Amino acid sequence: MTGGGAVAVETAPLVDAAARDAYAALAAASPQRTVFAGLAFADAACAAFGLGGRIALGRAPDGQATIGAVLFEKRTGPLRQIVVPPLTPYTGPLFAGEVGIGSADTVRTFLAAVTKGAASVAFHLSPAVADVRPFLWAGFDATPRYTYWGASGLDAAPHYVRRRLKRYAPHRADGTVRPDGTTTARDDEAAAEVVQATADAFTRRGLPAPVDAGTAEALVRSLVAAGVARIVVAETDGQRVGAVATLADDRTGHFWNGAGEPGPAMMLMMAATSAGLAADGVQSFDLAGANLASIAAFKAQFGLPLAVHYRVSWTGARALRLRDALRAA
Repeated sequence: MTGGGAVAVETAPLVDAAARDAYAALAAASPQRTVFAGLAFADAACAAFGLGGRIALGRAPDGQATIGAVLFEKRTGPLRQIVVPPLTPYTGPLFAGEVGIGSADTVRTFLAAVTKGAASVAFHLSPAVADVRPFLWAGFDATPRYTYWGASGLDAAPHYVRRRLKRYAPHRADGTVRPDGTTTARDDEAAAEVVQATADAFTRRGLPAPVDAGTAEALVRSLVAAGVARIVVAETDGQRVGAVATLADDRTGHFWNGAGEPGPAMMLMMAATSAGLAADGVQSFDLAGANLASIAAFKAQFGLPLAVHYRVSWTGARALRLRDALRAA
């Protein structure tokens, strides 16, 4: 245990039952919590990407956990790095309340413990952390990232989007079937199709897939098995034309992985997913990234507010600082 400042910080392996219970209790009430900060995602990501996992908790003098994070550990030779896994838009830390000037001592003490013995540390904060000054004051850098995040459902979408949904949906307003309609259905066995659809979308943009197909499929299957992922597929004329995996907790559904062929498939899958989330009581929907121009332009059509979140990072190892400087040159 590392003392000092506003909290005492302890770390434990990801499998430690007591640490998991304490972290889960903190996450349940934290304003910054997303499904990506949950233990089910941490377990699946560590297994898929071969990462080590630890839980760091900062406790107040009364023993209450007030800050915590899952630390994803990567080893490169002698260097130990705390990383953001691939396909992970948000990590931690999570706080028991809001983040601001009053959090500075807590953040400084927590990050001092997390960086000890590490060559580098990075987190992707959720959009609920609007004030990143405590991280800057603790010696971290902050880089803005963007997503669209707002009320679940497509009621806020522009009229032409809703018109397209009506035009291509399989059923007319009178209930009759439209022969040229694109159908959607939930199919949680379609992990391979989600991965292939994503790879095809990157290929159309001249970009490589973010991770290899086998690893991505294993991750999707693990998250479906854990009950935090759902898959919706689209078909036209009996052929699959898209598949999307969405991750959700009781607060937010995250449009996470997958794509549709050019045409109405993507809009229809998003509409079906959004309707399913709303029926389950989920109140908000995150389009999980708007950092590439073409992707941001497509997602902007759905009328959700633009949200800013931050990558905060620290590099202590000289070799890594030199590497980063060469990459930026």
